[in-house]
Amino acid sequence: MHLVDSFRRQYSPEILPYCRRSIACKFFCASAVETLQGIICLSKMRKGINISAALGILGFFNLSLIIQVIILHYFNGMAYVRGRYTLLKKDLEAVIAETRFLNPNRIGVFVTTCCSLADRLEEIAQAQSDLQALIERLPRTYQVQIVCFIYTAYSSLLANVYAIFTLHKYGVTEEIFPNFIVVTYTAHLVMSLADFWINAYNLFSLLDAHEEMIKLLSEISVLQSALDQRLEAVITNFTLNLVRHPMRLQFLGFFDINRSAAFAMLNSLLSQAIILIQIDIQNK
Repeated sequence: MHLVDSFRRQYSPEILPYCRRSIACKFFCASAVETLQGIICLSKMRKGINISAALGILGFFNLSLIIQVIILHYFNGMAYVRGRYTLLKKDLEAVIAETRFLNPNRIGVFVTTCCSLADRLEEIAQAQSDLQALIERLPRTYQVQIVCFIYTAYSSLLANVYAIFTLHKYGVTEEIFPNFIVVTYTAHLVMSLADFWINAYNLFSLLDAHEEMIKLLSEISVLQSALDQRLEAVITNFTLNLVRHPMRLQFLGFFDINRSAAFAMLNSLLSQAIILIQIDIQNK
């Protein structure tokens, strides 16, 4: 309830253009992965299907669907936060643009404008602090489900790579629609990779937006010598707050989500697939 209330306070219709497409792509990819997975399982077990096997498959898909729905909730939350971060970055860019045109020689207008910019910058800093607190709370809420999703995605990708290799090496054993089986496995692998990339892009874009905001603040810091004392203090406090509290997406204390972790996961996936293929060739 606290999490939903936090999202309600941060929500704005202006966020939707920045996250609508990614949410739609995530929903399509997740639905395609689950559908193709179901088709593969049913095609493999169609000759030996019985009540117990059907109940087992149904239970497995119910669990997988629940995890996918929870991950979709997390994805939507991070997409909204990313859209909000983008809006804050645009507001900060507007403050920087106005700061560049300040004229210290016009004392009255200069002081009034600096006070207005300081107020706007304080609002941006407070909104950024609330957003970062929300971002840190999201992984803690969904961390178990996210780790389960990463494990199942890794296992699914590895299994699909090996399955496509075996189909290419030994051929398709099904007598009915053999080409359909190959296409289904290939499509499942492609959609799984697309789903992984969309999830990673959503998180990496958020981290990039945070880094860009730090760079924008460094541009204002160059102009501090020609600014009002209150505006200088707000800029300094905002910059120090970002430096002291770097954004980290951590799950179960095991690892941080960043580009290095994603590259390491793909590298491990490729290495494991090569090992499985080598074992298969050696034991031909």
